[in-house]
Amino acid sequence: KDGIRDEYCYKVALHRHVPALLFTSLDSYTCRSLDMNDNEKSMIFETIERLLTNGGRLASSHIICNIGILSWLRGILVSRNLQTALQSVDMCCKFLSLLNTALVTVLDWGDQNDLPKDHARY
Repeated sequence: KDGIRDEYCYKVALHRHVPALLFTSLDSYTCRSLDMNDNEKSMIFETIERLLTNGGRLASSHIICNIGILSWLRGILVSRNLQTALQSVDMCCKFLSLLNTALVTVLDWGDQNDLPKDHARY
C-alpha cells in the first residue's frame, strides 16, 4: 500500500496489472470461509484507497472508468454475502472509507466535461 506515491508509480503498477489483481483478489477472499482473518482484505481495501488518492488523474480515471470501482463496491453490498465480505466493524469502516474516497474523487471531477477523455490510454 505504500508503493504508490504518484502517477508514475501507478503507471508502473498498471503495466503489471496490479489494480485488476487487487480487485479480483478481494473477490476471491470474500468467497472464503467465515473464520478467515481480515488482514488480507483490510490491506486490499487500504491499497485500493491509496491508489485512488496517490495515483493522480490516471489512477482515478482508470479505477473509476475502466475497472468500475463504484459498480464493484455496489456488488459487494448487493449480490454477495455481507457477512463474509465485511466480517467486522473494522472491515465495514475500511469499506466505507474506500467508498467515500471513490465518491469524492468522482465529485472532484466536476461535471461530465471535466472527465478525462483519454482514460483508456496509459
